[in-house]
Amino acid sequence: MKKMFLVLLGLLVMVLFVVGCTPSSVELTDEEGNLVGEALRIGRSYRVNKDVREIINKNAVPESQPALTTGSSCEYIIKILEGEKSVLPQGNITLLYVDSTYTKVVVDTISSMGMTSNKLKEGDAENLGYFRVNPIEILYQDFAGVYQATFCINPSLSCSYVINLMEGESYLLESGLRMSIGYIDDEYVRVIVGTSPPSDKLKEGDAGIVGGLVVTPLDILYQNLVGGVHRATFCIN
Repeated sequence: MKKMFLVLLGLLVMVLFVVGCTPSSVELTDEEGNLVGEALRIGRSYRVNKDVREIINKNAVPESQPALTTGSSCEYIIKILEGEKSVLPQGNITLLYVDSTYTKVVVDTISSMGMTSNKLKEGDAENLGYFRVNPIEILYQDFAGVYQATFCINPSLSCSYVINLMEGESYLLESGLRMSIGYIDDEYVRVIVGTSPPSDKLKEGDAGIVGGLVVTPLDILYQNLVGGVHRATFCIN
C-alpha cells in the first residue's frame, strides 16, 4: 500500500512538472495594437524569437537619457569611483556620494577647497569654481559593490584669462591697469580697475563691467576669523 502511494505521488509530481513546463504562447502587440509576434511561456520564463526582440529593442526607450548640457563637447570626460578623486590641471574632483539616481562631488582648486555640489542626476549641471560639472552616467551596482559616475567637465565660463586675487593685493592687467578687490564678504565682492569707480557688488556667476572689462567672480573665499583668507577668483573678458 505504501509503495503504491509513493508511485502515485511520483506520477502526480511528474504531471505537475509537465504542465508547468509546457510552452504556452502569449501574443505581443505594438503600441497601436498591431500583432508583431508571440512569446513562448515556459514556466515563469518567456522566450521571444529574434525578429520580435529586434522590434522590442528598436522601439525601447531607455529609462534615462543623459544629455550633455554643453552639447557634445567636453573639455574632460572623467570616470570616478565613490571616494576617489580625479586630478585635473585646474584642480581635483572627488566623488563624495552616489546612489542609483544622484551623485555629489567635492571640487578643490587653487583658490578654494571643499566646494560641494548639490545632488546631481544624469543631465544636471552645476558650476563649482572653474568647473562646470555634468554627470552623464551613474553606475550603482549594490550587489557587485560598484559605485561610479562619469562626468563631462567644462570651464564654467569662457574666459580670456582667470586670476586669483587676495584682498589688499593688486594684479597688473595686460592693459597696464591694476585690478584689486574693493570689498569682499562671504557672498559678494567689489572690483576696482585703475581709477574707474568700483563695480557693483557681484556674487559668484554675476558679471560686471569695470574699467572696460567684463569681470565675473567664479569663486569667493571669505574665512571670517582672525588671519582668515579673503580671496576671489575672477573670469576676465
